[in-house]
Amino acid sequence: MLHSVLDQLQDPQTFLDKVRELYAHPENESFDVLHFKDGRVFERHSRPQILDREIVGRVWTFQDVTKYKRAEEALRTSELRLQRFIADAPVGLCILDENWRAISTNRAMCELTGYEEEEIIGSTYALYTHPEDLSANIVLTDEFFRRVRSNYTYEKRYIRKSGEIIWVSVKATRIELSSHEGPLLLAAVQDITERKLAIEERMHLSRDLHDNLLQALYAVGMQLEAGKLALKHSARRSKLHMSQAIHQLNHLMVDVRRFIVVLTTRTPGEQDFGRAINQLIASMTGTGDAAPELDIKSPVLSFITPQLAEQLLSIVREALSNSMRHAQASHRWCS
Repeated sequence: MLHSVLDQLQDPQTFLDKVRELYAHPENESFDVLHFKDGRVFERHSRPQILDREIVGRVWTFQDVTKYKRAEEALRTSELRLQRFIADAPVGLCILDENWRAISTNRAMCELTGYEEEEIIGSTYALYTHPEDLSANIVLTDEFFRRVRSNYTYEKRYIRKSGEIIWVSVKATRIELSSHEGPLLLAAVQDITERKLAIEERMHLSRDLHDNLLQALYAVGMQLEAGKLALKHSARRSKLHMSQAIHQLNHLMVDVRRFIVVLTTRTPGEQDFGRAINQLIASMTGTGDAAPELDIKSPVLSFITPQLAEQLLSIVREALSNSMRHAQASHRWCS
């Protein structure tokens, strides 16, 4: 019978050696796993049978654990696939444990934050989350681990290791791994800085259209209406109103050119900051006005990221616009 079993085992010699060892040392207990050629898996337990303090025989117990082992192997395979997916995913991925500390991350996440993998592992997202966005994120994560919510999406700012601020969208969902007790949080992180800047720019344009262009058109209309009424009584007064309307229209044309430049500007990822700011200054120079002087050192341009360039252009645009409308400045410069 023993030989018929040996023919079915993947490693018959180890099985036979173990049997001989136990019979040579009858007081020993043994536990091992048998792998059959047809894929079945059995657990084998053997212990001596004792009667009146004497060993009178040996009890062998065999249990078919094939289904359990296959399920275990399938789970391990699934987790390996998950790990490979996390490592190679094009978006930032990070797994947090119940203490909110990272137990796994990927290259994309490291590139987003600027931190190395060993710096992220074991830390919480407070390492790179903007302080102003941290409290709201903490509430969401607390509710997640208290099972109040099974997932959440949150837009927030990261402060990269270099100090650069970017906007990201975080989508958190629950996962479980056999190698870890308790629920885990899988966070998928995507850079949305360009989209946020575009939205802010559209809001800025909308405010300018309402606060500046429409008001300027209304003012021109008022001057023309006043000039029309004054024409019957005083040609000089009517001419004064017309001159004022022409002056306002000239400034309005500068504003319109500025809007055209903004709307046709290339995306932040493609934009050359030096060229963009020269275009902006040219578009904001009115008829008869001296162009603002520009003083930027060439080495400085290499440190300006696309996201920072977009923010700087907005600041310069607003400053030049205010200097034209309100300050009546005779000299303007950017440095």
